[in-house]
Amino acid sequence: MERMELDLKDIFLILRRRCLAIVAITVLCGLGAWLVTSFLITPLYSASVSMYVSSDPSRENTNSVTTSELSASAQLVDTYIVVLESNSVLQEVINLLQLPYEPDVLRSKMQASSINGTEAFSITITDPDPEMAQLIVNTIAEVSPSEIIRVVKVGSVEVIDWATLPTQPSSPSVVRNVLLGVLLGLVVSCFVFILIEILDTTIRREEDITKGLGVPLLGVVPKLVEVNSTKEEASAT
Repeated sequence: MERMELDLKDIFLILRRRCLAIVAITVLCGLGAWLVTSFLITPLYSASVSMYVSSDPSRENTNSVTTSELSASAQLVDTYIVVLESNSVLQEVINLLQLPYEPDVLRSKMQASSINGTEAFSITITDPDPEMAQLIVNTIAEVSPSEIIRVVKVGSVEVIDWATLPTQPSSPSVVRNVLLGVLLGLVVSCFVFILIEILDTTIRREEDITKGLGVPLLGVVPKLVEVNSTKEEASAT
């Protein structure tokens, strides 16, 4: 018998017959994702500090800033971020806090980027310890301005907002992982059941003969059930 080819109606019928199993697998995958996320994955906390770049520190006491100065400050942001991520800055932070790792490890915990393409930028540290994340990023904000000016020799850097203690983990996201687990369980279970139906060549119904062999059905032998004579006599009396 050739393998069955399914249309949308057949697929719908297969999924309807297997709906309880599909729901059970989907729920189990969602539950598994919740258990793994809640108990096996270490939560990480992120603390951020924002800083402002000025291209002309001599104008700090003036009330007007030109567009060209703002543009120059925005262009300096990328250069300042490169200095922030340098070994010299990170090693100074490591020495001050007596951290037990090298600059490469600290750099992997750090993310710095411009804020909406403006002359402001943010520094974020992600760590399993929320207090350590806050301490590290605030220390970077303390030591980096002098190092930036020493290297670049242009402009100035000021802290806009110091990092606060994070109270909620930034990752992993329990809701997102559970939704992914549910979606994965739903898709995989549907795919597996459809694949099983396609590969299964067992004849169970009349339609399997007409579809699989492409020949008309001439007759059907009914299934005979043996009747218990004792029960018949008992019911007759």
